[in-house]
Amino acid sequence: MSTINVLERARKLIAQGWTQGALARDRYGSNIHWESRHAVCWSLQGALLRAMGKRYPCCRGAPFVLFFRVSHPTKWNDAPERTQAEVLALFDQVIAAEKEKTVVI
Repeated sequence: MSTINVLERARKLIAQGWTQGALARDRYGSNIHWESRHAVCWSLQGALLRAMGKRYPCCRGAPFVLFFRVSHPTKWNDAPERTQAEVLALFDQVIAAEKEKTVVI
């Protein structure tokens, strides 16, 4: 799975449901493990972990492309003023930048 695939999967999770102060939450708002089938919303980091999963150790570097945009993704995600739309926009920017790197001329 490529970095772009991981980022796109993580973005889809954030679009489905986003949270702060936990990697993931269930439908009741309780903190839950990011791998749980009961998870319905994820933080930026939780979505990346879920998108990578244990099956894709080759993609463990995918989160590092976010560090070029925000130096502390977890703190950035959890800032009180942060919105889901801003997190999605970050993913859009990073995905677009990664796609530009893969264009063959």
